[in-house]
Amino acid sequence: VAVGDISCGSITLNLLATTSKSNEICYKYSLYTASGDDCNAMMDYVTFGTGNIDQCVDSLSSNLDDLITHYAPKSYNYHMDLNGFTLQIHQSDKVGKYLIFGLCFDANIVGGTQQNGKIEFKQDNEILTCHYQDIIPNFCGGTGYK
Repeated sequence: VAVGDISCGSITLNLLATTSKSNEICYKYSLYTASGDDCNAMMDYVTFGTGNIDQCVDSLSSNLDDLITHYAPKSYNYHMDLNGFTLQIHQSDKVGKYLIFGLCFDANIVGGTQQNGKIEFKQDNEILTCHYQDIIPNFCGGTGYK
């Protein structure tokens, strides 16, 4: 049973679970694409908006990639900056319309979910920006900011 989900166009993103241990918080997602003529098209990348991260992380002295403690599958590439957390999905992983991935972050900075925000999907040559509630990490919701 999904903790939270959002449908946007032909894309459904589900937050399956969140788990916390010591100084780490993890989010597990499923991503499903289904679109008429393009039903075999898969995501090239997913970007989670970082919301108000500039209010809690000094962008000049912090490497935002250091907030990421683990992610899976390891075949994906990732990058994080003030605009968002981007997960690049490799062609070899595009075997269907359904993906499961996990992201873990430093719980001193990241925690809970953003009340409002956006997520960007790139599928083939189309970029789709969706607005959502309570589904992606709050990059300023960690224990060090409560």
